[in-house]
Amino acid sequence: MRTLLIPLVLAFALAGCDSTTSVDKSTQSSNDAFYANLVGTTRSKAMKGDASAQFMLGDYYLSGYGPILKDQPEGMRWLRKSAEHGYYPAMLILAKNYEKGIGVVKDDSEAYVWHWLSVEAMDPSNTLPPGKPMTPEIRDAFSKEREAIAKRLSPLVLQQAQARARKLLEGVKEWRLNENIEKKKADEEIQIKKLTENIKKRMALEEIQARKGKN
Repeated sequence: MRTLLIPLVLAFALAGCDSTTSVDKSTQSSNDAFYANLVGTTRSKAMKGDASAQFMLGDYYLSGYGPILKDQPEGMRWLRKSAEHGYYPAMLILAKNYEKGIGVVKDDSEAYVWHWLSVEAMDPSNTLPPGKPMTPEIRDAFSKEREAIAKRLSPLVLQQAQARARKLLEGVKEWRLNENIEKKKADEEIQIKKLTENIKKRMALEEIQARKGKN
């Protein structure tokens, strides 16, 4: 009797192992599909100019995420696009990475440029995304980091960095203005489409009522 039980126990054990393996493969397949879909959606939005999506895609490349292999230079390229569109979290990461030489050649002048921009992006008067200004305390902390880098630069290099930063800020403002104009046009087109559809529905209803009146 005991000799019969051993094969049965082994059979159940092996069946359990196969079931677990099957579940693991199913879970892995589901995870792969999730990551592929998330990355695909993020990339699509990033390529259309969405600053927050560009930031996320840059972060994916910096660390390696899902199907994306780690590629720090490519990550920095997307972060720069996001920063140029006024997204100050991207500006902060750019500043830190230039300061430490992550994904780029270490460059204090570029670090200063993006620190300068990140502080200006937090200024409510610039109305840059994400639209919610940081607290004065946090802004002051970033300002101190910017000034600490400035002390490491020669007067000429600092002056050149400030000029580049101001030029970039004007570019960000212009991009934001154009984006708002395009958004307004898109909203107007949606409203016109809705109005046209409502007019068609009303005309169709009036035609049906007119036919009923004749009958």
